[in-house]
Amino acid sequence: NPGAIQPVKRMAHPLYVLGEAGVGLVLGSKPVYDGGFKLNFGAGLGMRLQTRLHLQLTGGYLMQDGGFDFERSSVVNTPDFGVRSAFNSLKPDRLHFIYGKFGAAYRIKRYSLSAHVGTQYLYGAQGWISIDEHSQVPLNDSHDSEYTWLKTDGLRKLQWWSDVSVGYMVFPRFYVQGGVGMYHSSLTVEDAALTEEGYYWNGKTGKYQPFITLNYLLHGK
Repeated sequence: NPGAIQPVKRMAHPLYVLGEAGVGLVLGSKPVYDGGFKLNFGAGLGMRLQTRLHLQLTGGYLMQDGGFDFERSSVVNTPDFGVRSAFNSLKPDRLHFIYGKFGAAYRIKRYSLSAHVGTQYLYGAQGWISIDEHSQVPLNDSHDSEYTWLKTDGLRKLQWWSDVSVGYMVFPRFYVQGGVGMYHSSLTVEDAALTEEGYYWNGKTGKYQPFITLNYLLHGK
């Protein structure tokens, strides 16, 4: 009976492994801070729920160079024959994160529309430590600065963000995506211990940050 003939469906494993590399742009906000850029490298898993709908979980390393302003400082006055004062300033210009994100992609032929939510953990910062000392007796001024790894007290360790992007399949295993990320957390955080020690600090960064990401299918279909 021809009506009883059923088409043969090809079985394919729904899981696949992908790698990603991206670059982002942080627009400047003069005169508060100049523009900067971001680089990220990572890998993750994807799962095909349907022919067009995919879920993805990825993570990796993220570096932000510039595109923010943060300074933590303190003033120490020491009475002597004359007042001696020291102004200490800590100012990072590069931040290092570990990130993770989860999202979905909807694919139509060679195009895709994606959305993610993610978090990034700050584990390191590089920048300048400056110490300016002033003495009244004898009259003397000195300045010392050093570029090094800095303590991250006063910076928010865990930041949340979301993004939307549009992708295009250049090759069967290679996608290029462009979109914009929106940060839902501030750059700084309150720290009672720092306040008690006499420190004061402030900082800002861009809330909306455009990016381009390259995705490559490492294993699977």
